[in-house]
Amino acid sequence: LSEYLKSDKYDIRVICGGNGELVNRLKEINIEVAPLFELKREINLLSDITAFLKLVGMFNKEKPDIVHSNSTKAGLLARLAARIAAVPVNIFTAHGFIFNEPMSKMKKLFYIILEWICGKCCDKIIAVSYKDKSSALESHIAKNENIEVIHHGLEPAEFTKLSMRDKKKQDYGFKDTDYLIGTIANFYKTKGIEYLVEAGEKVLHKHKNVKFVLVGEGVLKKSIECLIEKKKMKDNFVLTGYKNDAIEYLKIFDIFVLSSIKEGFPWIILEAMAAGKPIVATTVGGIPEMLEDKKEALLVPPANSDKLANSITKIIQDKKMANTLGENAKKRVGVDFHVEKMIKQTESIYKSVLLTKGGKYAD
Repeated sequence: LSEYLKSDKYDIRVICGGNGELVNRLKEINIEVAPLFELKREINLLSDITAFLKLVGMFNKEKPDIVHSNSTKAGLLARLAARIAAVPVNIFTAHGFIFNEPMSKMKKLFYIILEWICGKCCDKIIAVSYKDKSSALESHIAKNENIEVIHHGLEPAEFTKLSMRDKKKQDYGFKDTDYLIGTIANFYKTKGIEYLVEAGEKVLHKHKNVKFVLVGEGVLKKSIECLIEKKKMKDNFVLTGYKNDAIEYLKIFDIFVLSSIKEGFPWIILEAMAAGKPIVATTVGGIPEMLEDKKEALLVPPANSDKLANSITKIIQDKKMANTLGENAKKRVGVDFHVEKMIKQTESIYKSVLLTKGGKYAD
């Protein structure tokens, strides 16, 4: 978003937690970055309070016209801080609401109340899928007129890069005869990787040349490794760990699988579509808005390793279906999910809220 907003209209500053790949990329494109090291994924009362106070201080000092926050915890802190600092326009993009994750009823209620409070603090919530908008309305965290849906969009350069056939299986240590089924995901509970492992056991009964490639890191990696070892499938599963060039693996996959039990509007699905890969994914979050079942992918219920295995097997056994699904997905991402559309819709929200608040907007 910050890369594609025009510099002659916007003076952009990105505040994010610490250093990393995002910070490096922003610096490469000359976007000013303010690392906030106290802003961490895990809940830590002292760090969270410090981060909140620093955000209030930054907003009071910089006096931005718009604060646009993303992600659950950063979004909660930034919306409250922007309200206290009297920032004119306070926008939040929800990439899937945390209360839709597996958790106890009390914990779910706690997060719904937090979202309701913060929803009162901001001018507009952007949901990345109609599924998330529906969830927000059902939970009464926002009124219909205060929440808009904007789907993610791929950059033209990324689409072109993913369309290239410049990688071979041998480049990554595989044989050309290996049938590669891959996923790219953090090893978190919401990604449902254990269901992919269980599905893999069923697939391998019929197809011995299949290898499952799991690209990513996370707190559950060790338990996934133990599950693979327990099922005696170490020779058929490759866990690569974190990779800077993770999406390059898409080019060598024969099938891409996303076995999540909770999602927003996953970028990795857009990337797999651009790579023209046959996809098996679960019907969570915005995925059914991205892919039509049996036309652009095979969609299955979450937490169901039997149906996951059956769909993977269908694609393995039907090369014509595999090619058709991949081609249809690639066509759709090029038409419906591009960055220019996302930017235009986002700017429209900035403009409408600014003008409503009596501010100025330079077209």
